[in-house]
Amino acid sequence: MASKADFEGFLAPETLDRTRTTESLVIGAILIHQQHDSDQLGIVRKAGIEPDDFSVPGLAKIYETMLKTAQNSYSCDFLSELVKDAHYKDESNQRYLYRIFDEGSSIRDESLRSLAKALKQLSLERKEIEIVYRIGMSLREGEDVESEYEALEAHR
Repeated sequence: MASKADFEGFLAPETLDRTRTTESLVIGAILIHQQHDSDQLGIVRKAGIEPDDFSVPGLAKIYETMLKTAQNSYSCDFLSELVKDAHYKDESNQRYLYRIFDEGSSIRDESLRSLAKALKQLSLERKEIEIVYRIGMSLREGEDVESEYEALEAHR
């Protein structure tokens, strides 16, 4: 089986940048605007966003923490929950988290809904590219690709 695709190797830098920016804006918007009477996380969840839709592992982990926090408590202060994590006790990681927080300050409600839809579409495209990449690598290695073609059809 071929390894997971390295998107930096074959996606345009502009595409990678757009994807990462969209992901960061979505996370930042949830962090800054989530309130009991304004469920920004719910908007993103309704768009079908899951942690594996994020290409940046750190953002996927933040989103996963938000989901767990929302499921396990009535708190909607995700930022406070995140900074409890030992990873974010490091000053450079805190700066990263606060930068994301700041980036999302102007995004909420309808604009967040649009960004979440765009994020889902980017994720679907990225996953399709990854499957095609695996097919190419498997063919190059002389491996059977039937299951990869089935995965591609199921994805579409």
